[in-house]
Amino acid sequence: MTNNPICTAMGQQQLPRIIGDGAGGAIMVWTDGRNGTDYNIFAQRIDANGSVQWTLDGIPICAAPFNQEYPVIASDGAGGAMITWQDRRNGAGADIYAQHVDASGLVQWTADGIAICTAASDQWSPEIIGDGAGTAIITWEDNRSGAGLDIYAQRLNSSGAILWMANGVPICSAIDSQRYPVVVGDGTGGAIVTWEDWQSDRRGYFSSSEWMLPVTLNGPKMVSPSVFPRTTSSIRDLRRWRWW
Repeated sequence: MTNNPICTAMGQQQLPRIIGDGAGGAIMVWTDGRNGTDYNIFAQRIDANGSVQWTLDGIPICAAPFNQEYPVIASDGAGGAMITWQDRRNGAGADIYAQHVDASGLVQWTADGIAICTAASDQWSPEIIGDGAGTAIITWEDNRSGAGLDIYAQRLNSSGAILWMANGVPICSAIDSQRYPVVVGDGTGGAIVTWEDWQSDRRGYFSSSEWMLPVTLNGPKMVSPSVFPRTTSSIRDLRRWRWW
């Protein structure tokens, strides 16, 4: 078997992520140091035979100043992808930005991406899920409170318009820190988010899905697990801890 080079540009290329393109190929995204001064985000598509489909060594998803790192990727349902990353273009704390690239390798939103969260302090570790119709939900670690990391989320449509409140809605803002969120779709336009949680000075896993269908511009409807109405089908909540 022969390995196909995706990018052999100068500098370091690292932290790749990949999704299928729905046609037997794949789209990859990575952190790229080819400019020699900072890291940017690049992407490439290959077909079912492993042949690159876009510009040699990849297309720039974001080439803003300072470092852009830790990209993640989700399908747009039409052969393209939605990509989000951790971004330091403002020269201070890290923010969250995102971009949509179509099946031909053309970016669809504002050059260098749209701001998902530019709240105070740092936002890290973004994750993204698409619904197959161009809408995405992004979740991340957030240090805006200054009292520990929380989990926030944002939803945006196929045009890149923000659908929930500016800088995201809190998924968990409990005491201590919540870290490393991951997200999956629920099959009906919502999502389930899970993360590592340090409440009560003990480390555990907390898993929660909180939303109301249809999703409104105001974001998900949060319900306390202890008072969740189990017979209500349109609002769901799941809580799971594992101790060690």
